[in-house]
Amino acid sequence: MAVLLPALLSLADLAGAQSASIRRYAHDQGLLGLAGTCLLQTRATLLWVCTESGLYRYNGRSFQQVMLDGLRNEPITSMTEAADGRLWVAGFQALFVGDEHGFRKLAPDEAEHLQEGMLLASPSWGTVLANGGTLERLSARGNGHWHSELLLDTATRVRVPELSKVLSLSVEGDTLWAGCAKRLCAIDAQRKVQVYGPDQGVPDDRWYSVLRDHDGALWVRGTGNLLYRAPGASKFSVRPLPLLDGSTIGRQAPLVLDREGRVLVRRNDGLARWENGRWRSFGADNGLPPGSSDAILVDRDGDVWMTVDGEGLVRWAGYEWIENWDVSQGMPAAPTWSIARDAQGALLVGNEHGTGCQVDPGGRFVPALQASGIQIVGMQRSADGSLWTLNSAGFLRRTWPDGRSAQIAKLPRTARRLLIDRQGRMWMLSAGGLFVIRRPLEGGTMEAVTEMPTIAYTDVQQTANGTLWVSTANGLFRLQGARWSRVEVLVDGGTSDPWISKFHISDSGEVWLAFYRPGLWHGMLLGERLDLQAISDEALRDVGVYLMRGDSLGRVWVGHARGVEVYDASGGRICRSRKACSGTTSPKPPSPRIRMGRSGSAPRAG
Repeated sequence: MAVLLPALLSLADLAGAQSASIRRYAHDQGLLGLAGTCLLQTRATLLWVCTESGLYRYNGRSFQQVMLDGLRNEPITSMTEAADGRLWVAGFQALFVGDEHGFRKLAPDEAEHLQEGMLLASPSWGTVLANGGTLERLSARGNGHWHSELLLDTATRVRVPELSKVLSLSVEGDTLWAGCAKRLCAIDAQRKVQVYGPDQGVPDDRWYSVLRDHDGALWVRGTGNLLYRAPGASKFSVRPLPLLDGSTIGRQAPLVLDREGRVLVRRNDGLARWENGRWRSFGADNGLPPGSSDAILVDRDGDVWMTVDGEGLVRWAGYEWIENWDVSQGMPAAPTWSIARDAQGALLVGNEHGTGCQVDPGGRFVPALQASGIQIVGMQRSADGSLWTLNSAGFLRRTWPDGRSAQIAKLPRTARRLLIDRQGRMWMLSAGGLFVIRRPLEGGTMEAVTEMPTIAYTDVQQTANGTLWVSTANGLFRLQGARWSRVEVLVDGGTSDPWISKFHISDSGEVWLAFYRPGLWHGMLLGERLDLQAISDEALRDVGVYLMRGDSLGRVWVGHARGVEVYDASGGRICRSRKACSGTTSPKPPSPRIRMGRSGSAPRAG
């Protein structure tokens, strides 16, 4: 990781070597404007991106440019949603009003003498425009027309000359905050104005953003200062933030809160987050791109979006609950086929080029289990603490807790999966049959499961009632007691494809299943029959599923060539990690896997 000045180390705790799951959006995703100026998520959950070459809307998969009264590449400086749901957009000497269905440009008699660089904000009492440094209110006048008028009376404007030089707007409750000249101004619903300066702990600066946290404290961002005012206090104090030195050119990105209520500050070198009484920094070593940024937003899923000048938009998907590591943390090159923890809790990943081990959560990976070879498609820990590895060539190897290692068996065909069930049996799936070692800790030998067909096996799971499930090139099978049976799989009441790729079955009988074609299917197991319906999700319309696992919270994680989708039990998507899954785009690769973290609360994918 990059070395910081020792003086800063007491103020900021650099995030560990974990890499953020970053997805970039630019021309390939329909975002032609690469200089973003603002971000907005409306109450209808639509995400909008303002750029210097047009307005864009995100449909959950790609961006679409939005026409503004026939104008396509209008430079956008600001956007706001009013209390009534109307959307206002500030262009170059032009104002637009509308909704998700379309916008119209205000006529000259509705808003006169419009300047460039206008700003918009919508407190509960109306929509306010900063036009040429002066504040105006936009009011309806009937017949769908609007009128702009000065927000403040003459006496107030004379008493507070700073309000003729407004450079930023922020909304906090019913209060409109403005960076006014080098002061900070607050305007309430009755148009009463309070000016904050040195006497109130506000030094001279260009103030850009005001935020109230969940405790009721106020945070203010300037060009070179970050201020804090405790709940009930009358004065602000400077809260030192490493590297916030005023070097950023142009407008500063606003302060935002994540879903845990922690303050996020976007800087040219990444992000800073206030937690546990100190700053934690995330930068290039964590995968965040450097560069100036005008906008940052935390969406309703908790993902963090940021504009990056000249590069478009980036998204930290699964912020704080999806962890990601890659070769920059010393992990063997992707793809990752298997994940496990050893008896001491160290994280082990089986990759294309071998196994890596991370002893400490924030530490680097180092090579491990080198005798196991490469393409580790299966990794399990048995009750005695031994680690068992299976590589794609079919070699099964055991490594005891004391470090001893030995080859135990060799599959006759390409290996696919490895599972130790609750009874201690070890199951091995291959491209040409199913194999088992019934007592691996007692020196048992590998045997073919003769009751099952000699075909390709693709996935395996054991549910809480002890039933073992396997998917194959000829459907879904289950083992109950000593009896194997085939489950009839229907799609919309009709015959399904025989070749099943991946599946997940909850303890309640909820089933998620993928075939070797694009899409995902969902249904309920009823006796010996399973009737599935397709999940309606645009993200999976044209991609195949390569991994599927459930976590202890009932969420189902579905990995595909473009990223990871997370669904609740009803089939609704609740999160998306759009980081591409490198190396998993071939039609029938060895299966990537996902396993529980130390707490069991969420899987971690390599």
